[in-house]
Amino acid sequence: MRVTASQYKRLYLGISPARQAHTLRLATLIACLLASACTQSGATKTVTSVIRITQSDDQSTVELSFGDVAALCLPENVSTGYRWTIDSPNTGIVELDEQPVTTPRDVIGSGGKVCWTIQPKAIGTVKLKFKLWRHWEGEQSTQKRFEVTIKTLGP
Repeated sequence: MRVTASQYKRLYLGISPARQAHTLRLATLIACLLASACTQSGATKTVTSVIRITQSDDQSTVELSFGDVAALCLPENVSTGYRWTIDSPNTGIVELDEQPVTTPRDVIGSGGKVCWTIQPKAIGTVKLKFKLWRHWEGEQSTQKRFEVTIKTLGP
């Protein structure tokens, strides 16, 4: 899609470079989600919707139909050593893929986000648990926990 100069000014006028970079990374993540969801084992698959899951969705239940893709993004600052890690086994109900951490390029040591894409693989319910910790310090270093229940529905 081509963006004209007037559209560019309307979109980016008054927005900080860090916000512009964040917007670009978010748009790239959504494009990657759509691209990865549309090809699987050489077959074409239609994405029905992209559902955003954030830290405010802790302890909630999200319903996904086949063709849906969920993007779970949690705030993370890798410079502190604390990383979000999956803290529950994946039962095969969903496919969970971690995406690269996104951080503002112009601020050293600043926080960013880590994201996972979630796609239904079978009908059922799975509780996904995550923890923010320093793995080399063990369980006592856990700072935060996040939990979301994914209920997959038929096509």
